[in-house]
Amino acid sequence: MKITVCWSASFRGEKIEIRDQLIELWHVPLLDEWTEKIFKWEAPELEKQVKQESSEVKKKFDFIKMYYDFIVESDAVLICNFSKKSIKNYIWSNTFLEIGYAHVYWKKIFLLNPIPEKQEYILDELKAMDPIVLNWDLSLIKKICFT
Repeated sequence: MKITVCWSASFRGEKIEIRDQLIELWHVPLLDEWTEKIFKWEAPELEKQVKQESSEVKKKFDFIKMYYDFIVESDAVLICNFSKKSIKNYIWSNTFLEIGYAHVYWKKIFLLNPIPEKQEYILDELKAMDPIVLNWDLSLIKKICFT
């Protein structure tokens, strides 16, 4: 199954761990080539810019369009909603946009962690898109999709 992996740029180690787990489970994770370069310390300046959530970097590399294309091509999205500051299981603004893309293209939407109850401003919309919460158990993807 092709799965677009959506997350904040701030969680480099977790990204690669999740990517590797998906591959072990015979999925094809779709993510941008820059994640791998950042992980291998091949693009330290880019990592610094990406961590700042810079709009210039998003424009330069066209990340929004890139992930839209990944989502259209994939069977599902995996939303890696890690905690940010005081908000548990935070959904980043770009990630919320990606959830919307997946929804309108009838893609399965998986959340790595539960819905962030403290983000009231997107709570109803999130629930309306029926995401499936995995609680870090990536093996559930296959069970849910192929049973």
